[in-house]
Amino acid sequence: SQKEINFEEVESQEFSDEAEIADYAKDGVRRMTELGVIKGSDGIFRPGDSISRAEAAAIICRFIKLK
Repeated sequence: SQKEINFEEVESQEFSDEAEIADYAKDGVRRMTELGVIKGSDGIFRPGDSISRAEAAAIICRFIKLK
């Protein structure tokens, strides 16, 4: 059985490059942003860029800490 996770909501963030986010990913990006798992940088998501190991580690840590 799967463990239920209670997510604490945070305010959704708009990204200035939101139009560049692939349609299939928009809902996931929005949800992970609302949960504070992904944050972007200075209002930019950079969907075409690679992420660094440090950025990936930060995302993983924020995801693991969700309650």
